[in-house]
Amino acid sequence: MLRPMLGFLTFLAVLVMLANSPLTAQDKGGKKNHHEAIIVKVDKGGHSIEVDIKGGKKKQHFKLVESVIIKDAQGHVIKIDVFKKGDQVKIVEQEGKVHELHHKTHKGTGKPK
Repeated sequence: MLRPMLGFLTFLAVLVMLANSPLTAQDKGGKKNHHEAIIVKVDKGGHSIEVDIKGGKKKQHFKLVESVIIKDAQGHVIKIDVFKKGDQVKIVEQEGKVHELHHKTHKGTGKPK
């Protein structure tokens, strides 16, 4: 009688622990939005960009977070200095702040394999 009771209580404790597992960083952060856009203005000193979303119908200003990940079309890490007006980008933003910025205009100078 005692052994089945201990087994059931152990199972119940594990079930409760799994149900109350802590949230992952992505779960805590909320929804991330992805946008295809064209750069209108880059403010390097203010760590922000202004982009044109939906072909000129919607301009939006984004603040870059300090840990922003900026990559070229091939996935290499680059600096914000590379961007200029008219460049195509993919933006990953959350709560109005850019967490990732992917350069889509330039394909890099690497030779094809």
